[in-house]
Amino acid sequence: MRRVVRLLGYGGIAAFVGGVVALHGLRANLDPTSHTISEYSLGDYGWLMRVAFGSLGLGVAATAIGLRWSFGSSLWRWLGYLSLAATAVGLFLDAGYNTDRPGVSETFDGSVHGDGMLIVCLSLPAATYILGRELSRFTPRLQQTKMLQALGPAQLVGVLGFEISPPAWRGATERIAVTMGVVGVALLQSLVTPYRRKTKGWEAAHSPPILSPQTFQVVTPVDSGLTAMAFDATNPTRTETNPLETGGGPPHPAACESQPMRR
Repeated sequence: MRRVVRLLGYGGIAAFVGGVVALHGLRANLDPTSHTISEYSLGDYGWLMRVAFGSLGLGVAATAIGLRWSFGSSLWRWLGYLSLAATAVGLFLDAGYNTDRPGVSETFDGSVHGDGMLIVCLSLPAATYILGRELSRFTPRLQQTKMLQALGPAQLVGVLGFEISPPAWRGATERIAVTMGVVGVALLQSLVTPYRRKTKGWEAAHSPPILSPQTFQVVTPVDSGLTAMAFDATNPTRTETNPLETGGGPPHPAACESQPMRR
């Protein structure tokens, strides 16, 4: 099941990127500088843009589930997971309802599409920053988590830039914000661990390495020489004795008493 969820996560992101790139060629009559990607859902090949929105929503939902399985839950992590779920809902709304054509009065479909975009613009930056900060304590991939913490505020700046941009640049500013959002989702998906069981897989991947058992030697005097007692750290009750050469040192007093002197 974990493999299926990971496949849906990466597949949904890849399908969205592939669909949008293809539409730039199929609908070359739309200037990407001034036209938003939502306008690709109007007219020819509009179904491809709706499928792209739905695929990304599925990928975001799978990413949230995969992160929950990999990192467990806490108050902040749950807030991040729920923010990703809200992002998926917003994308599904964008897939089900088309935007309005430029210059026409707002319709019901266009209003719902706008609401979906608003949900995505607010929830995805929050999820990116919260999970990037929270998961940095549980994964060795600190570079990804730092990038996520930077992408969260950057996405908000990109959304603000889209809102205040003139109509001639709305397409370009929207694509910048969308690119940062997709990169954030891809980074979150890269943190999902492939292990089937969190208890074994997570500990094996993120616990510090266990040092090999060390042998400690304790030298004690015994009769006519010195004896080294080797203690196994994994089995303290097991010892092995090996005589050590003294190297010409003075004999132990007990040895002098137990053996007669030879002339």
